[in-house]
Order: sequence, then structure tokens, then C-alpha cells
Amino acid sequence: MSPQWTDTVNRVTGFLTTTLKKDDLFFAMPYDCLYYYLAGKESPTRQLIFFDHIKIPHEQEVSVTKELEGNKISYVLMSNRIISNELGLGIFGRTYCLLLSQYIHANFTPLGRQGGDWTQQPGWANNHGVIILRRLGQP
Repeated sequence: MSPQWTDTVNRVTGFLTTTLKKDDLFFAMPYDCLYYYLAGKESPTRQLIFFDHIKIPHEQEVSVTKELEGNKISYVLMSNRIISNELGLGIFGRTYCLLLSQYIHANFTPLGRQGGDWTQQPGWANNHGVIILRRLGQP
């Protein structure tokens, strides 16, 4: 792994471990389960991977949004792989998960970004960047 990847993962994990309370959960996407493990938290939803090639049906998107509401999620992490030209990954909110994208954009606001060059093609182990979003109305 590159030093930039390690730095990004450490910064995001540090944010999670210092910000979240004992019973708080967060939502990581499109496929960033690493943060659940590093923060010692469970996923708020059974769906762990969100890419175009997964072909998540509308009903499942509705289920995910209900799980996020039911678990009172205050933070969403989105890695820069939400926008990818890589075959099968797609563009979140445009080629896949339109409903989930609308839900997140209506209920969360960007708090900040860690790592990554968002103008370049993202990868799993290189150019890793994460945007952290906070639920509207949260302190």
C-alpha cells in the first residue's frame, strides 16, 4: 500500500473512533467494509457493496434507506470509487443507486475529504480518497 493510502485510512479511522459514541453506527460505500472493522463497528445494513454491476433493485434501495433511518446513522463515508470509469463500477446516483443517492444528498452534507485526487481515476489500493458526510441537523 502507498503511504497516501495508509494516511487516508488512518485519518478516516481516527475521525470515526474519536467522533462516534459507543452505540453509533456509520454507513460506508461503495465497498469500504475496512472502516467497519477498523472502527470496531457493524454495518448498519446487510448490503455491503454498491456498484453498477451489482444491479441493486429499487426495493433493495428502499430497504437500505430504511435501515439507515432505523439505525439513526449520523455519518456516511463515500470513497472516491463512487465515480469510476472502471468496467462495472459506474457512477453513484447516475448509473446505479439513484434512490440511495437522492436519500443521501437530501439528508447529509459534506463535512470534509481525506486523501485521494478526486480528478484522477480511483483505485482500491491507490488514489484512495474518502468524503465524510454528516446528517443535516447534527452538531
